[in-house]
Amino acid sequence: DYVCWDYHVVVLRRPRDDGIGTERTEILDVDTRVGYPTSLESYLAGSFPHASSPDVNASCLPSFRAVPARDYLALFYSNRGHMVGGDGGWLAEPPEYACIMTGAAAKEERYHKRGNVSNLDSYIDMTSNGGGGA
Repeated sequence: DYVCWDYHVVVLRRPRDDGIGTERTEILDVDTRVGYPTSLESYLAGSFPHASSPDVNASCLPSFRAVPARDYLALFYSNRGHMVGGDGGWLAEPPEYACIMTGAAAKEERYHKRGNVSNLDSYIDMTSNGGGGA
């Protein structure tokens, strides 16, 4: 089975002792079926098993953007507008936690005047430096 995401957020946790004398980088992904948490190696192999296949169209290969936690917490904001359909209803049930509106630009009135209530697109756009732009 395939799942195609336009974007997906996971946490990459820096190396830590795995209890048997080695360190491993872990991925925290609440939507994965691979395991939680899981090693980076297991996550990549289990989540993208066809990525190394020559038959996969290059446009379908995964792309990754690493954003330091301090930057994400300081700059990211979204009102979940991307989750609302043309009829004004939710495309999927939103999470129970509050919208992430802590980014610096979210507090600046000049961005709201332009109608920007999310900078999510700057993180999704893999053709730009992305992340944090308003």
